[in-house]
Amino acid sequence: MAALGKKEIEKILEEQGRAEVKCHFCGDIYDFDAVNLRDIINNS
Repeated sequence: MAALGKKEIEKILEEQGRAEVKCHFCGDIYDFDAVNLRDIINNS
């Protein structure tokens, strides 16, 4: 998620309030809620 950049993550947070990311390597799905997204924004 952090690779997307602060502005893109802020846009996702604003529009959807959460994000779901699928790892192309292992196939695992990672769920990021609003708290997770804010943490990523604040730490990037």
